[in-house]
Order: sequence, then C-alpha cells, then structure tokens
Amino acid sequence: MKHTKPYFRFDDERGFLIEIIKGDAWKQLSHSSTRKGTTRGGHYHKITKEFFYVIKGSAEVKIKSAKTGKEETFIAKKGDCFIVDPYDFHWLTAIEDAEWVVLLSKEYDENDKDIYK
Repeated sequence: MKHTKPYFRFDDERGFLIEIIKGDAWKQLSHSSTRKGTTRGGHYHKITKEFFYVIKGSAEVKIKSAKTGKEETFIAKKGDCFIVDPYDFHWLTAIEDAEWVVLLSKEYDENDKDIYK
C-alpha cells in the first residue's frame, strides 16, 4: 500500500480540475457510496491493484499484508488517495457517509473474481 497525492490542481472562477493519477494501466473504474458505520472489503487480491480516491466523507482504512502481516490504519478523507497492492487485505469503514472511486488494474470477472478472504 502506498499513499499518493494528486499530481496537479488548477482553480479558477469556474471551479477546479485535479489530475489524480498518471502512468498506470487501469482496466476498470468503480464509484462506491458507503453509509456511516458500514465496512467494505475484508479481502485481498492476488493480481488486482486498486487505487482509491475519496470524493466525499471519510473512512478508517485498515491494510494488512497477507505476506508479511504488517498492518497500517489511517483515516482517508475527501481528496485523499491511496493504492492497495496485491496481497494486501483491506477494510474501509465509513466514519460518516462517504463516496470514493476505485480504479482496478484487472477488470472484474464473475468467473475469476480474484477476491480472497
């Protein structure tokens, strides 16, 4: 897992433009809405890498490596972004109603879910 920051931000009277991530080959974009107190995740992927960008609210994020057992817990709030690498268990618990987008390096396939509990 690695914390990352948007690459560029431009503001003017119209609003803003944020370049969030560059350079990786992403296959799918998902948008998730999560109610306060709800936990998502609780799994890891052997192949899929995930990039999260919080667009509303906040969540407690817990990451635990399935390989090393190393754990990290932090609060992700609006504008924060982070990457979950393969073999990292991940849990996101909404502290308040929250929304985030997730870029996946592998397209979700019902026949090959790449989700391990």
